[in-house]
Amino acid sequence: MFEGNKRLDIYNMYAWMYSLSTLELNVRRVGDKVIVDLLNLVTWGQEALFARWFKETFLPGYEYWYEDLYLSATITPDYADVDLDTGVDYALYAHLSSRIENGTAWAFESIWGDVMPPTKMHPLSEYDPLTYFWPNGTAKKYYVQAPGNSWNGEWMPYYYVPSAWNLREDEQLIFHAPKDLVPGYLDGGNLHYGSSYARNVTEVWGYLNLGYMEPNIVTEDSIPPSFPTSGPGSINYDPATKTLTFTGPLDLYNWSKNTLLGTDDPLQGLAANWKRLSYYTYLNGTTVYTPTLPRGCPYIQFDVSGIPPIDYTSPSIGTPTQEPPADAVMPEQLVLVSANVTDTESGVKNVTLSYTVNNGTSWTNMSMNYNSTSHLYEATIPDQPAGTWVKYGIIAYDNAENQAIKDNAGEYYTYYIIHEFPSAIILPLLLILTMLAVGIVKRRIPRKFKT
Repeated sequence: MFEGNKRLDIYNMYAWMYSLSTLELNVRRVGDKVIVDLLNLVTWGQEALFARWFKETFLPGYEYWYEDLYLSATITPDYADVDLDTGVDYALYAHLSSRIENGTAWAFESIWGDVMPPTKMHPLSEYDPLTYFWPNGTAKKYYVQAPGNSWNGEWMPYYYVPSAWNLREDEQLIFHAPKDLVPGYLDGGNLHYGSSYARNVTEVWGYLNLGYMEPNIVTEDSIPPSFPTSGPGSINYDPATKTLTFTGPLDLYNWSKNTLLGTDDPLQGLAANWKRLSYYTYLNGTTVYTPTLPRGCPYIQFDVSGIPPIDYTSPSIGTPTQEPPADAVMPEQLVLVSANVTDTESGVKNVTLSYTVNNGTSWTNMSMNYNSTSHLYEATIPDQPAGTWVKYGIIAYDNAENQAIKDNAGEYYTYYIIHEFPSAIILPLLLILTMLAVGIVKRRIPRKFKT
């Protein structure tokens, strides 16, 4: 109660007092450690208190609204080891794409949770009226480009607090975008979400690809990327895994304040917005400067487009099997070769079996067909004469033209056509073996003695 209502007062974030209904703890000592198991907790405002705790410790740039949170932590005087698994409300929001005309995106920006200014009773708040209101009492505003929002296309007073997620040395902030089809939203249509004030939207589907962002890892017109792509103080995007990585140390607040980065729309240019929001001139000509972060930094748009994710990953080919086995292939026998071939990115385009019967002097290629029952790719090597060595390997391509080869580390998969006994020899051999068996049986019959 002291944490939620006094030291880290959540009121200006939650618009309500922290209230505890049920608390069950199991405290035990293991050696010199004290372990606390939280068995049951029912509260009003716990998600806001978690956000305050995490902001104070290891998430200084963001205050999430947590849902279904799992937390395991080891806290010592020297270090803290925290394993956090949770869902987050409002982590991304629908936005118009800054790069694709009439396109949509999902946007992330670093924010703090306070939505109410400080008061004498609740003084703890990042929502500072001196920052978000002009000296004449009017609110500073930002331009809304969020489909479904009733303010879309209009100027709206700040109802949230943008923040800068600065990173210390050895800290990383990593975003993993999904590779599957995802929905996006545009104004208009028959779908309606949220309150009665929200607008109807149209749902569109596509793949997420990195779009406009601040700082800019994607070259913005003639402006080069502002940070290196590897090492300390870097920002890197891997399109194959759709992973965006920020590596500290990074001072994103001062980068945002000092950059000249802008967009085609002067209302949304970063430098223009800093100037618009931070300077106020009185009627007597006196100008005051109140630095105001226009929006959270980093600010990232993942465009929803029809462009599938870029695939840099080769297909996966399992170890092939054959029937008959390699040590039992006779002349005039066909050999069925099967292999499991998969590609989770762009999908398997084709699979080829390549074999040679003359130690690599020449190779024969044949398509492997997918068997929907066994879920394997199959091809049949024609029969060969006795004494032939057959070598084979498998080549696969995906729809992004990535190649994979399975050739047993260059040794290939091999089998030998064994010699059959001629039929003219088989019958005499069988007769001889039969006579031997009869002779052995006869020798084992005991003699009868006369009495």
